[in-house]
Amino acid sequence: MRLLDRYLLRELLIPFGYCLSGFLIFWVSFDLLTELDDFQRQKLHAADVAEYYAVRTPELIVLVLPVAFLLALLYALTNHARHQELTAIRAAGVSLWRLSLPYGLLGLFLSLVVLGLNEWCVPDAVALAERVLDRRLPDPAAKTSRQWESKVGFTNTRENRKWFIAAFNRTTFELINPHIEWTLPDGARRVLVAERAAWTPEGWAFTNFQETVYPPTRGTDPAPPFQTNLMFMPELTETPDQIASEIKVGRTGFKEARRTQFSIREILNYK
Repeated sequence: MRLLDRYLLRELLIPFGYCLSGFLIFWVSFDLLTELDDFQRQKLHAADVAEYYAVRTPELIVLVLPVAFLLALLYALTNHARHQELTAIRAAGVSLWRLSLPYGLLGLFLSLVVLGLNEWCVPDAVALAERVLDRRLPDPAAKTSRQWESKVGFTNTRENRKWFIAAFNRTTFELINPHIEWTLPDGARRVLVAERAAWTPEGWAFTNFQETVYPPTRGTDPAPPFQTNLMFMPELTETPDQIASEIKVGRTGFKEARRTQFSIREILNYK
């Protein structure tokens, strides 16, 4: 890296750090004053509050980082112009494209940072923050109830398979009363029902399992159902991530959509 590039980046990164830190401090201070009563009702300790804001920080960085970079860039260029440094650099034979190269590379790097935060950190920030808020709740049942999502309907359009689930645990991926049906290539309809299901490395494992195949011809009685206490179904390609994406994307209302973030993986799973 040339001496000029190091100098331009140094003069840019210093105000950029001030701008980004100022936005973070302002946001944490304002939000802390607003939510202090809720933290006291939740009986959170100082360490819990610090963890709460650490979890929420990536969500804010994604919003303020472009603004902080723009303000820092304007300040750095204005400061260079005030001291006639841009004129001196241009007089030394440095083109505008070469002069802009360190700024462009830094902007590209920050864009990748925002993309990474949006993909891996921001989508789970709200859920992790809620876990921190519920950590000191005296009633364990209240914590457990938040993990369950009732009356879940999921359609795998790739396999033309429909899932109807009475309850889905977003932490353990346990299913209560799953009902799965799809149409076979010969026109027959296959229906699977169970009392519970759990996700394993080999696929879905069903307890108190029953399978019924309805013939394609209407009016024909189906064969006697197959029943067993435990059944592994590795041919079911649906994963808990797909079901969780369906819940997060499909059940997000208008008000929640303004604060809910989705990763590219969740959107692709939903489709």
